[in-house]
Amino acid sequence: MAATGFLASSPILSRSLVRTILVAGMASAPFAHAQLGWFQLDPAPRPPGRNGHQMAFDSARGRTILFGGRDDQGNVVQDTWEWDGSAWFPLFTAVAPSPRESFAMVFDAARNQTVLFGGIDAFGPLGDTWEWDGQFWTLQMPASSPSPRSGHAMAYDSVRQRVVLFGGMDTSGFTGDTWEWDGTNWLRRSPASSPSPREDHAMAFDSTRARTVLFGGEAGCVMYTCNWMNDTWEWDGSNWVQAATPTAPGVRSKAAVAFDSLHGNVILFGGFWVQGGPVFRIFYLSDTWTWNGTAWTLLTPARSPSARANMPLAFDAASGVGLLFGGTDAMANTLAETWTLSSPSDVTGLAPASGTESGGDRVQLFGARFTSVADSSVTFGGSPGVVVDVAPARMIVRTPPGTSTVDVTMANSYGSTTITSGFTYVSPVIAARLGNVNAGIGDRENPLRVNGNVGDINREATVQVHHSISIDVNPPSSLASARFVLYAWLVAADASTLTPLPRGLGAMICPTPFAGSVPQPRAVWNNFGHAGVLGVPNLPSSPAPSIVFTRATGAPRPAIVSLQGLIQDDGSLTADRVSVTNAIVLRIVP
Repeated sequence: MAATGFLASSPILSRSLVRTILVAGMASAPFAHAQLGWFQLDPAPRPPGRNGHQMAFDSARGRTILFGGRDDQGNVVQDTWEWDGSAWFPLFTAVAPSPRESFAMVFDAARNQTVLFGGIDAFGPLGDTWEWDGQFWTLQMPASSPSPRSGHAMAYDSVRQRVVLFGGMDTSGFTGDTWEWDGTNWLRRSPASSPSPREDHAMAFDSTRARTVLFGGEAGCVMYTCNWMNDTWEWDGSNWVQAATPTAPGVRSKAAVAFDSLHGNVILFGGFWVQGGPVFRIFYLSDTWTWNGTAWTLLTPARSPSARANMPLAFDAASGVGLLFGGTDAMANTLAETWTLSSPSDVTGLAPASGTESGGDRVQLFGARFTSVADSSVTFGGSPGVVVDVAPARMIVRTPPGTSTVDVTMANSYGSTTITSGFTYVSPVIAARLGNVNAGIGDRENPLRVNGNVGDINREATVQVHHSISIDVNPPSSLASARFVLYAWLVAADASTLTPLPRGLGAMICPTPFAGSVPQPRAVWNNFGHAGVLGVPNLPSSPAPSIVFTRATGAPRPAIVSLQGLIQDDGSLTADRVSVTNAIVLRIVP
């Protein structure tokens, strides 16, 4: 560990002096790969760089809230931002807490309120309580309250439905008191044992074990001795108990902490500590640890945020992703970086799970911890698809050409996930240019029937040459009025030998006979010129139209025709407005 010395001008190293030290060291060492990984995002817009701010995940709205701190211009601010999983948005509020830093903020899930208490501004420590409901900040007026303070920590006890507050620094010095907020009032608790007075400690609620976990903090420096801590305590609602930790993170304050409910661990990152002596030295840290209630474990992600302190970590329990923003580093840079921490990306499924051998079908992958188009690749049987769009839990890919049933592998910076035998290439073609069977925006019903058969890609109906094919189109429940197009594909040893003859089809806009060895979709009919209500009365003829295939020349051979419908909301023929219905596969025999 490298360090550069700083000679203090006073035997007492004050908090303000610590915050202005510009020299630092960084802890680092080679370790084996860990399952959790850090990933840096580059969203725009984003909050200005800052430190001393706080974040809390609003589980009711699926948003992470960021408030206040000291920005990269040195100003204490009062802006509110939201993170939706992929982007930051500024929120403009008529009323907000005053500008501040070194406050505490958590989300009260029982009442769907983000609770903020205290902090410090240019005039000294603050003792006000605010709540954010997703639209408005509201100043609360409790009958009793902790003293004005900064550097305290809070956690939300979801079992007892209380916000727990411990410690900080008020006008009298370091505090070691425990308070709880019940949504109306602050109640001071009197445990038999308690951590020593301190500030800038880390605290999070372990919902798996129903314990509030506290780690580290500091109580300043006197003469040449600095009191930075690495003890671990747990609050069960009645008492604080110090945990035995044979292995633990090093002493530190202003670390980032959150509870990872996906894996049942408290996560701790970074922070800094000061070494006393004739030359005071400050060390910024970049290590990541987890606490499972028994032991601290050092993680070894492939990449990590640089050494930093005085930044929050929030955990999105819905998607299983930790979010870290900002902080300050050894050179007094105020940072504006957005980092996420999570397990490797996970693909839980894809739809549709089949498509044409010629490729180009639009497939959606579902899962967690997806990153970006540039960072993602998807292969089908080893052949790369084209990644079109990526969101945290959904990815859109166009398939490459292929045959048979293949594995689907998605890879990004977090690693790779494979769905064995996840996609089947089918022939004849049963997928339209704008989507696949039962995919798209809209219905998952079966409005299309041929000879009474609903049909799917794994099932064929059989009809003989010279026998009619009866096609029924029934309105799906959620689209009583829409436009409808029926597409057909023909596969035969010699496609020119089979001639479809229209019988009451109205606008027959496909050439006859079908030509070419590669099946091409042809629009057989549509109801664009009619009232737009699906069903027999508004199709071109009544009763239901029918097709009769006759064999013109050549030896008798089976042929296959696939019929598939597209229901359009507005006729725009865009993928976002097309619902692809079920397909009917017919085998036409002599």
